[in-house]
Amino acid sequence: MYKGLASVFASLVLSLFLGVVPCSAQGSKLGTSEPVKRPATPARGPSVRVVERSVTVVKKVGSLTISTEPGALVVLKPTLRAGKPLQATADERGTVIFNSPVPGSYKIEASKPEFDPRSDEIKILPQQPFARRLDLKPITYKLNIKTQLAGGSIRYSRRQEGSTPDAGNYCVLVIKPNGEALLGDLRKGQYDIDIEPDSLEFEKKRITISVPKDTELTDPAAGAEIKTLPVQVENKKSTETFSTTAWLQADWNLPAGWKLDKGLKVKNIPGVALPANERFRYYLDFELIANAKLNDDGTMGLALWARDAKNYYLLQISGAKGQEQQNTVSLYAVRNGVPRYITSLTAAAFASALASDRGFRVRIKGEKVGFTIFIEDTDGREHPVGQVKDDLNEFQKGAIGIAASNKADFEVKYFLVCASACQQ
Repeated sequence: MYKGLASVFASLVLSLFLGVVPCSAQGSKLGTSEPVKRPATPARGPSVRVVERSVTVVKKVGSLTISTEPGALVVLKPTLRAGKPLQATADERGTVIFNSPVPGSYKIEASKPEFDPRSDEIKILPQQPFARRLDLKPITYKLNIKTQLAGGSIRYSRRQEGSTPDAGNYCVLVIKPNGEALLGDLRKGQYDIDIEPDSLEFEKKRITISVPKDTELTDPAAGAEIKTLPVQVENKKSTETFSTTAWLQADWNLPAGWKLDKGLKVKNIPGVALPANERFRYYLDFELIANAKLNDDGTMGLALWARDAKNYYLLQISGAKGQEQQNTVSLYAVRNGVPRYITSLTAAAFASALASDRGFRVRIKGEKVGFTIFIEDTDGREHPVGQVKDDLNEFQKGAIGIAASNKADFEVKYFLVCASACQQ
């Protein structure tokens, strides 16, 4: 029996050595005499390359974004633990970002000169973004302007460094019937204030104030809360009659070369003659009566509502040899020395009077609606020429004078200006 077992064991060892799989591995009974075939080696395909990739795990961190006034200082202070405060300055958009702050409770403080500071509290959790908005309110002041006006407006603007007084935005206030206007929300700096009366009797006025200096109360204990600044606006209105019957040199501001000799003589010298006395430079409604002579049948001029020698209405009366038009009355607006044509009226019916060696008489009524012109004929009878006006109303107040162009040749023998109307 032992010999049989030994024989079987020896067969198994020999089979393993020769690479023969036992029948039991193939499902055959043990002891079969059929040889077991070796499985064929499969054909090899193309080689496969294995790529290894490294993966980085990003850990999220927290952040705090503060929105406030550009240039403000923002400080982040721990409130429940010891720690160094964090601080930063807001950029031009008013933003500050604190990256990876330690989780915990904090107090946020934002401050900037000329602004009221502001603070807030926040609790920061790990790996979460947070945001807060801290709007700063500018420190402002108030000023009450007191005038003698019964109406009008006040325009004011903060003067920016390096800018002209009229640059930038401005605010407009209505002057109350008691003459007052309250300027509020004034920040530190200089302000230009233009006072514009609604009555032409008063002149416009500009003042400059410094905030907070000019808004501080001199006596806070007096009970007033807002400072009142008195402003006196000039009342300039000509009410007297300007007469040149004597034709005195002292009465006129004359261009060089113009002559006074029992009248005013002008020849080939341009310019504007205006009354020298301040009392006669602010007419509103007026009446002008003048006797003039066109020596060359050309053109003479009158300056109406003149602010100065470069800003006025020019009324030209032209004869048969007028420089631009013949036998007409023309209106121009002269601004900074540059004339702008407005309109003309025909004076053909007065051709004989304009050409007379004795001269002619003209009467002009100046009112808000325009200038109404009358000319006497050779029989001494006055007739209306018509009315001319400027829809832009560039000038509504000023002096009444005489104007001439380059080739003008005329003389004025009588010149009378009355406020509103002359008593004849």
